[in-house]
Amino acid sequence: MKLNHYMLALAIAVPTLASSQSAAKPAGSTPQAALARIQGNVAEISFAPEQQRWEANIDLWKARLDKTGTLTKADIKKMQAAYSRMEANVSKLIAPGEKERWIANRDLWQIVMGMSGMPSETDAAMMAAVFAKMKANIAKIDDAQEKERWAANVELWKSTIDRM
Repeated sequence: MKLNHYMLALAIAVPTLASSQSAAKPAGSTPQAALARIQGNVAEISFAPEQQRWEANIDLWKARLDKTGTLTKADIKKMQAAYSRMEANVSKLIAPGEKERWIANRDLWQIVMGMSGMPSETDAAMMAAVFAKMKANIAKIDDAQEKERWAANVELWKSTIDRM
């Protein structure tokens, strides 16, 4: 029965990940360039709670991008403060679409921070499903600046997932 669940998750996730690989990236797109796009965009946010969520997310990405390979317990401890700030802020969201995006982002961080080494089949399937949900949600965003922030965040997640 577990194999059937895994195969179903894989059948759902593979086309989503494959289509995201064929999508054009902005010129010179690297994880550092995607992070810089988020940082520049976040600097223009005037709503304090949203800016705080994004700043916590930026802190998590900085910590992750500074580290190659497996996260150590010290790395995770360093990331925990930013994760806790983001999680507390996300718990207060009311707007369904925005809450869904942030919960997906939080869930991806939780999976990455909880792994030691390569992801298990369960972790990989969960990441693929959460990533697909995030991408589908982002496609519905109307505000150009918000969509750009999330598009850059998706690039960072895709890069992270591809390296695993």
